[in-house]
Parts: sequence; structure tokens; C-alpha cells
Amino acid sequence: MSHTIAAIEIVEAMFGENFSKELQSIPLSNDTVSRPIYDIAEDVEQQLFAMYIWTHCMIHKEALASKEMSPGLNIVLTTVVTVVNCIKMRPLK
Repeated sequence: MSHTIAAIEIVEAMFGENFSKELQSIPLSNDTVSRPIYDIAEDVEQQLFAMYIWTHCMIHKEALASKEMSPGLNIVLTTVVTVVNCIKMRPLK
């Protein structure tokens, strides 16, 4: 299945036959449709990589900070990090 046919089918399913016919009247090649898909995929990949780097750096900062603090403060920090991570993992209602 070409990208053009897939795009037309998606538009028809989401918006109806009138929009699908309108899209069919636009001359689209597979390159025209696949290029934005590739660009979106590349952007998502870059965002995920940036998020990975940020998370990785935060883990190292936390580990370095906990080495030089008092045991009592370390326990508090660990508890706070656990609670924050728990909150971040829960979906919003």
C-alpha cells in the first residue's frame, strides 16, 4: 500500500468521504507523503534522545549529590525522589 493511498484512507476514516475526494484531487506522490512522515519520525527520535540524556544526567547528579550529604538528608532525598517518581508515573485523571 502506498503512502498516498494510506493517507487518503485515514482522511476518509477521520473526516468522511467529501474530504477524501478533495484530497484525491491534489496530486500527491509517495515522496510528498513519505517525506513529512520521515521528518516527524526523525523529530520524535531526537526528542526521545534528548529526554534520555536529560534523565541520564539527572540520575548522575542525584548520585553525586547523595555521596557528600549526611545520612539523614540522604534518606529524605531518597524518599522525596521516590514520591516524585511515583507521581510522575501515574496518569492524570
